[in-house]
Amino acid sequence: NLGFSKPVMVAVQQQICTGGSGEFEDAGVADAGAPQNIALNAPVKAKYRPNKGNLGFLVDGKVSTVTYWTGGLNWICGWCDFDGWIMVTVDKLYEVDRVVIRWRDKEGDETEHYAKEYDVLYTAITEPPDPNFDDGFWTVAKSITDGQGGDKSINFEAIGSPLTKHIAIWPRQDPVPYWQEILSAAEHFAIAEIEIYSKPKGTGPPPPKPTVCEGF
Repeated sequence: NLGFSKPVMVAVQQQICTGGSGEFEDAGVADAGAPQNIALNAPVKAKYRPNKGNLGFLVDGKVSTVTYWTGGLNWICGWCDFDGWIMVTVDKLYEVDRVVIRWRDKEGDETEHYAKEYDVLYTAITEPPDPNFDDGFWTVAKSITDGQGGDKSINFEAIGSPLTKHIAIWPRQDPVPYWQEILSAAEHFAIAEIEIYSKPKGTGPPPPKPTVCEGF
């Protein structure tokens, strides 16, 4: 009842391989250009409203616009960590290669406003809960304990360029010693820009290599 199909013969001609020991190496993928800042004009959310600037300044591509927070106000515990976070959400899943944070080191009063201690977190979940170190939805990509301000690049290629949709920055302590913060008892953070870079993937055929054998 099932029957059988007739055999089909296919003739295959294989090109003679040339090129030495590398003749079977992978031809790779087409070069699609330089990494792109996928955070440009992306939605931004934060636990606390900024004291100066706005969240859109963080992803507008301009280092002249700055967003500033004063947090952790506690007259008893000047050494306590700031418990706020800033989250950037890109439009789809990307293999992220690096994140760049452009701190504004000083803001008018010459007080140092970058984070000495902070964490960079990521998640691929479409709608994750707010960033949290312990809920299992977020992964800490890097914990910085000796931040120097300026432009800080966090290498995600070192952890395998993970698929990512949300990046969170969690500043905890500025560089001012807590015993000097007795009068203000607060942490101060100013960020000019958050950038997220992903290498575009080639969509065309890979470039030919003379050492690749053409088979069937």
